[in-house]
Order: sequence, then structure tokens, then C-alpha cells
Amino acid sequence: MAKQGRGSEQAMIRLPDGMRDQLKAAAENNGRSMNAEIVERLEQSFRSLLIPEDLWGRIQVYAQRNGRATSEEVLRLLDREYPRQWPVENSLDELVEMLNILKESADSGDMQIDAFVSKLEETFEGIASGQITGVNSNVRTRLAGMWGYYKDQQSEKAYEAEVDAQSELDDEEIRSMERFGNTAKFADPLPPDANPLSDNVYLMDILPPDALAELTKRISEADIEGAAEVLRSVSKEEISRRVEFKKLPLAEQYRLRGEEPPANREDPFSWKD
Repeated sequence: MAKQGRGSEQAMIRLPDGMRDQLKAAAENNGRSMNAEIVERLEQSFRSLLIPEDLWGRIQVYAQRNGRATSEEVLRLLDREYPRQWPVENSLDELVEMLNILKESADSGDMQIDAFVSKLEETFEGIASGQITGVNSNVRTRLAGMWGYYKDQQSEKAYEAEVDAQSELDDEEIRSMERFGNTAKFADPLPPDANPLSDNVYLMDILPPDALAELTKRISEADIEGAAEVLRSVSKEEISRRVEFKKLPLAEQYRLRGEEPPANREDPFSWKD
């Protein structure tokens, strides 16, 4: 029985077993009182769309032809005509994720994919840097952070790829990669890398004492031509002999000179208590 109260009508109703608990749970999920939940559901029932029989029949025929239920077809059509909206950040997240996938696909050599990826990267870079105008500042800030993270990922992947590639190279290929940026292999092997500690050769090592003294004198007098003449006067054979001698171990050098190596030589890098 219904009666007036507080400006609205009231009615006493009996609910089937279990329905009260369902209404209570639904009300809590929707942040409403049980009374508000009941009223909302009743209003929805009165707002239900009444579809004419002939239109319903056409929808049903089309749905069956495409393997869908009639109710599913109605929801599909309504969803298409009334599309949902979402924050721009969600789209940016998905685009950056897609860009990662496309970046990997572009390595296969597809020119169209490569061009598309380049254009996307250019657009993201332009928005993040401010070169592209008309973008909301909040969106630009959000995108700049995402773009920085994306570039960090790309740098890490490039580094890991380089490490993986070098792990499969032999020593000669690694030296070629470091020098020329490729793994070219030649019939004549590459000369060894220079060692500044062991490959340094001083004038006092390769010039006879008298020639070194004369060279020093000419240089002190700023006689460049005279210094050059002193160097030309020393034969290539003499210089080669002296260079080869300096390459020998110190003990062998002392032996050839008929000298005794100094005893109790202290290691300058050793520590004593």
C-alpha cells in the first residue's frame, strides 16, 4: 500500500529470497543507498527502448547472418554510434608501446614501416621538445616523460644488441669493428694496436751518442736544416738495429753489452710494512 511521506510516495514490497542481499551488494558497489538503487533500477526499466517489430526482425536477420545474437548486434550498433571517450594519456601510452613494436619490425628492411616509424618519432620528438605547437602543457609534460623513457629503452636495446653481436666475434673481428666500424677480414692481418707503454722509442735509444749530441746542438741554435742533416746522416740500418735492440728484454740487453744487471732492484710499486 502506498502513502505520502516527505514529498514522495512510499510503497511496501516483498522481495524474493536472496534479492535483498543482491540489492544491498549492488547499492554498495554503486555508492548508493538500497532505496536509491531500487529507484534507479525501476527508472531504467521504464526507460527501456521499445524497438518496433519490423526493425527488430531486420536486426535479427542481419545478426544471424553474421553469427551474432540479436542483443549482441543491438549493443554493437549502439556502441558504434555512441563511442566511448578516453583521456589522451591512454592513447599516448598505446602509441609508444606500438612504436616499440614497429621499431623492431622496421629492422626487417620494410621501407614503408621504416618511414612510418620515423614520422612517428619525429612527431613525438616535436611535441616533447615544443617544436610542435598547439599541445596542452599537461599533455606535453606527460609525453616528454614517456618519450624520455622510450629513448632510454632504445639505447639499452642498442647496447645489448652490440654486446650480443660482439660476443660472437673473434679478436681480429673485434679489432676491425673498433677501428673501422665493420667486421671486414683481410688476407694480410691487421697490425697490432699501438701500446704507448712499450712502443715508445726515444731519440737517445735510436741515435748514436755523437749524432744525438750534434742534433741537440743544432736544435738549440734553431738550425732546423742542420738538425735534419744530422738525422739523414744516420743510416736506416743503424736505426733499425738500435730499435730491435730496445725491444729485447732488459736482461738480454745487459748480456749483449757485456754488463751485469743491477742487483736488488726495488719495485717502485711495491709496498713495505
